[in-house]
Amino acid sequence: MLVSLWAVNDGSTNVLMSEFYRQLKTEPNKSKALCQAMLKTKARQPNPIDWAAFTLMGEN
Repeated sequence: MLVSLWAVNDGSTNVLMSEFYRQLKTEPNKSKALCQAMLKTKARQPNPIDWAAFTLMGEN
């Protein structure tokens, strides 16, 4: 389960989640896919409030 630790605006969430699912197509490890998605989102939106709130819970 991918969760947010704080409220993130819809635009930033859309960017991160789209990239996360794009990464999952080639990277089956969810932690690695999330890390890559965060790095790509960070390049577009450098403010951590837009991408750093997300974390995985449960089995990766």
